[in-house]
Amino acid sequence: MNMAPRLISTLMVVALFVFTGSVMAYPLDGYEETGIRRVEGARLANEGLAKGGSQPPGAMLTTKQVGLRLLNKDVALPPADPAFTAQITALLGSNADR
Repeated sequence: MNMAPRLISTLMVVALFVFTGSVMAYPLDGYEETGIRRVEGARLANEGLAKGGSQPPGAMLTTKQVGLRLLNKDVALPPADPAFTAQITALLGSNADR
């Protein structure tokens, strides 16, 4: 049984939730500070200046109203796992170097 398609699907779903949540959670006035274009697009859509939906009340908080928990904190990343890295590299094949 080839597990590669299932692993790819799982990784894509995880990435979708991780990246979507972190971008959508950033305050709408944070574009100048971060350069995250998605944040600026959401702000413009919320103001009716671009196509898109409006944001829920919690997304309307400004950067001054939001406590960024990881700001100025040392976060130790775990060491690379050679076996897992080899699996991912094999899964990506010729696209692994991108």
